[in-house]
Amino acid sequence: MKPPPRDLDQPTPGTVGGERSDPLQAMLAEYAALREESLQAIQHRIMVMNFTFGALSVVIAGLVGRRVPDLMSGLIALLFVPQMAKAGLLIWLGEYNRSQRAGRWLTRLEAKINDLLESPDAMGWESALASRGTHMAYPYVATTVIVLGTGYAGSILGAYFLLVQFRTTFPHLSSWPVALTIALYILAVEALFLRFFRKKWSEVRTFSEQIPISAKDMPSQQR
Repeated sequence: MKPPPRDLDQPTPGTVGGERSDPLQAMLAEYAALREESLQAIQHRIMVMNFTFGALSVVIAGLVGRRVPDLMSGLIALLFVPQMAKAGLLIWLGEYNRSQRAGRWLTRLEAKINDLLESPDAMGWESALASRGTHMAYPYVATTVIVLGTGYAGSILGAYFLLVQFRTTFPHLSSWPVALTIALYILAVEALFLRFFRKKWSEVRTFSEQIPISAKDMPSQQR
């Protein structure tokens, strides 16, 4: 008995969309998706920094040419500006972690694809960047320094406004206790944040470096 004729519009078994479905196509699709995610993370980092710098510049410029009392200006500069800078930096770090995670996984995909094609040089852009140590640290250090520096400038400006307000309101009292209290507050907050940020940065870098970047570094069950 002959089988019924196959509908030519239907894909054959083992195909997707009329084309053969195999591990190579699946890995290439994942590779393209991860490349897109990595590029999006880079764009988001730029957008976050542009927004943060723009917002901080507007706030600080408004405080310098202030039309509000020194007390209000001091509280905004001391409490709001530094925290806004820290928030922007943490969002930037999250997007950096996202791009690093995608980049290191891409190196694994390149190794798998090269093994499947039996060609060590078929794909190798991400692997070359990781293995040659071409990760540029100075742009990230510069970004961190600029953002934190803007927050420090806000703290100093806020301390100045508050001291001026104190001397105006209480001209017969010494301003040293107030100055010392503000200085201790700034030092404590900044030290705690730097410790936290350094820990998170180390976690991102350590996690990224622990992912194997070549097929020979992978456990046998993953190859």
